[in-house]
Amino acid sequence: TSLPTIFPDVGARGGLVSVNHPGLPSGEECMGCGWTAEIDWRTVHALEVVNGGSLHQFASAEGPFSAIRFWDRLLDAGYVIMGIASSDSHDPLAPLERQVPLGRPRTVVDADNLSQRAIFAAIRRGRSFIDVEGTRERTIDFAAVIAGRRAAMGSRLSAVGASPIELQVTTTGVVGNSLIVVRSGGVRVNLGPIPQSGQVSTPISSAEKVAHEWVRLEVRDEQERLLLLSNPIFISR
Repeated sequence: TSLPTIFPDVGARGGLVSVNHPGLPSGEECMGCGWTAEIDWRTVHALEVVNGGSLHQFASAEGPFSAIRFWDRLLDAGYVIMGIASSDSHDPLAPLERQVPLGRPRTVVDADNLSQRAIFAAIRRGRSFIDVEGTRERTIDFAAVIAGRRAAMGSRLSAVGASPIELQVTTTGVVGNSLIVVRSGGVRVNLGPIPQSGQVSTPISSAEKVAHEWVRLEVRDEQERLLLLSNPIFISR
């Protein structure tokens, strides 16, 4: 049985197809870590864009083996794939100083209930975000509004022509940190510090000369370290 057969079957059964640590190398540098199999990305629901990692030299949210830019390229190509994160501890018997903390990074899911099916369904809908440091108090969610039509994080929103897009962002635990809008084609806009209310409402112009339009959010601290990463909203024109 091959991946092109397994992946669609998993999706049809209500499962979740996630490609983990796609940015890692393979071969002698990291035996068995990288992906060498051919993948039909239309059958993939999620991508592990941040990995805690037992191999510390590879475990960086934005190091040379980060999958965030890899994810952005898939979104630019029109694939609807949600970003997730995971801690990755392979050696529970190792000394404490070498242990990888479970839940750091963490995927925070807005599910209808705590069943496996509900959690998988929420991830597939994009109702989740990544907390890179695995805290319990940081959250982010957002919606996009075009001409009175509204779409939540993970959804698709139809637009006509060059209609402006209003982003409505809600956060907790990150007051004073920078809110970054990331858009198709590598466009990045720093909206400045998050106010005391934790809420930001801002218009953005329509994207130009992109085949597949999307927008996602990041929260970064004073040292530009990534704290939170949202899933995208997809714009159809």
